[in-house]
Amino acid sequence: MTKKAHKATTNYLVAKPGANLLILGLSSAELDTELESYYVDPDRYVARALDFKDPAVFFVGPKGAGKSAILQMIRLRRAQDSGRVINITPDDLAFSALANITASTPIMSDASKNQWLFKALWDYILALEVLRREHKDRSSFSNALHKIVQFFFGNSHQKEADRLLAISLGDDGRQMTLSSQIIELVKEVELTAEMKEAVKVSGKAKLEGGPNKANHLWLLNLIHSVAKRIGENLKAPYHILIDDLDLHWQDLPIQNAFIAALFMSLRAFAKGENLKCVVAIRDQIYRKLPLTDRDKYHDWVCNVEWESPNLKKMIERRITSKINVSTRNIWGGLLPDGAFARMYKHSYGRPREAIRLASLAVAEASRKRHTQVEDQDLDESIRKFSDMRITEISDEFSHIRSGLEQIIRKLGVLPKEFQVVKLKEITGDIWIEIECKDDIANNYPWAGGYAENPKGFGKILLECGILLYKATQRAEPVLYDVDASPEVSESTWVAIHPVFWPALGLD
Repeated sequence: MTKKAHKATTNYLVAKPGANLLILGLSSAELDTELESYYVDPDRYVARALDFKDPAVFFVGPKGAGKSAILQMIRLRRAQDSGRVINITPDDLAFSALANITASTPIMSDASKNQWLFKALWDYILALEVLRREHKDRSSFSNALHKIVQFFFGNSHQKEADRLLAISLGDDGRQMTLSSQIIELVKEVELTAEMKEAVKVSGKAKLEGGPNKANHLWLLNLIHSVAKRIGENLKAPYHILIDDLDLHWQDLPIQNAFIAALFMSLRAFAKGENLKCVVAIRDQIYRKLPLTDRDKYHDWVCNVEWESPNLKKMIERRITSKINVSTRNIWGGLLPDGAFARMYKHSYGRPREAIRLASLAVAEASRKRHTQVEDQDLDESIRKFSDMRITEISDEFSHIRSGLEQIIRKLGVLPKEFQVVKLKEITGDIWIEIECKDDIANNYPWAGGYAENPKGFGKILLECGILLYKATQRAEPVLYDVDASPEVSESTWVAIHPVFWPALGLD
C-alpha cells in the first residue's frame, strides 16, 4: 500500500477520551484549566510575569495576542497558593459606575485635572485587596491598618483609619464590593473639609507629608501612605492580576484617565519584594492613555507578539492534546499540505486566530464525516473565519468608527492592491447613500465627510488594520505603524488585508 493510499484510509479525526473534537478545547484563556499542557514558550512571557524581580508589569498587545493566557498561566502555576493571587476585572473597577456618577460629582467632572484622585482610587483598590487577603478577620485587618497609620502619623489619625476601615468593610463588617467601595470613597473625598477650595487653589491634592502639614485631604493622604508601606508588611508573595480592561472600554476621557492613573499608582505600589502586578492591556487602549513621558514606563511594558513557528507549535500542541494523532501526522495527514501557510496568510498571526482556524477546519471535516481535513474543508473554514473577522474588527473599533463591517464589504469591488485615491469609488458611493438617506447609511454617518478625501478615509482603514501599507508599489504590504504614522497621500499604495479576501470573493 502506498503512503498516499494509507493516508486516504486513515481516520485522523478520532478524539481522545473526554475531549471535545469539534472545538479542540478552544475556550477562553482565562477559563482554560488545561492551558499549561499546551502553552508554547513560557520563558518568553510567563516567566517574566512570575518573576518578582522582573520590572515587566504591563503586557501590551492586540486582541487575541495571548495576554489573558499569560495571566491564566500564573493562576495555574500558583494554584496551590491561589489565596495569594488577586484577580481584578473591569466589573470590579466600576467603569460604568464611574461614568454614572460623573454628572453629579463635581470632582469627577474633569478627569484630566483630577488624575490625583484616580491614582488614589488605584492605591485604595490595590492596597485594601492585599490587606484583606493578608488579614482574614476584621480585628486583624484593623490592627494592620492602624499600625501603618501610626507609623506615618503617630496617634493623631486613628479616627480616620477607622473611617477608611468602615468604607472598606461596611459599617456592619461585611465585605463590600470594589464597585461600592470606589463609589463610597469618591463620596467621602468630596465631603472632606475644604475639598473644593483645595482643588481650586492647586488643581491637585498634596499626597505627601504628615498631619502637621496643611493638607485637608487626609483620606487620600492616608490611602497613599498605606499603599506605600503595604509591601513591607506582607508575609508571603502576592500576584495582582488585572485583565479585560477593554471589556467596558469606550475611549471615554474618564476611563482613559482612570487607566493611566494605574501606571502612576504601580510605580510606587509594586516595588515591594512580595508584590507583583500583571496587567493585560490592549495596545489600542495603551496608545490612548494620557501618559506624560512614556519613556519612563519603558521597562514596565512588555509587548506580546508571536512569530509563525510559535503559532504552528500552538496548533500542534492543541491538536495532539485533543486528537489521537502525532505531531508528524498533522501536516499532510490530519491537515492538507501547505495548510499552515494558508491559515497564517489569512489571519493577523495571533494565537487565538491560529487555534480557531484549526478548530473550524476540524469541525468542518467532522461535519462532513471526512476522515481528515480536506482542501475544501480548509477553504470553507478560512471563508467562515474571514466572515467572522469582518464582524469582529468592526466591533473592536466601533467606539472610533461605526459601520466598519458594511464598509469592509464594499472593498470587494476593488483590486487587492491599489492607490489610496481609488477609494473615491467607495467614498463617493457612501456620500450618495447618505444624501439619498438610504437606511444602510445610518451605520456610518461619519464617512460622508470623506467623499473628496480618500487619503483621510484610507488612513482610518490603515489604522484599523483593514488595509495594509506599502512603502512603494513593489514593496511588501505590512501593518500600518500607528506610532510612526508614515505619510499617506492619494498616490500611496495600500492592500486589502488577506484575512478579508475570502469573504470579499478576492481569494
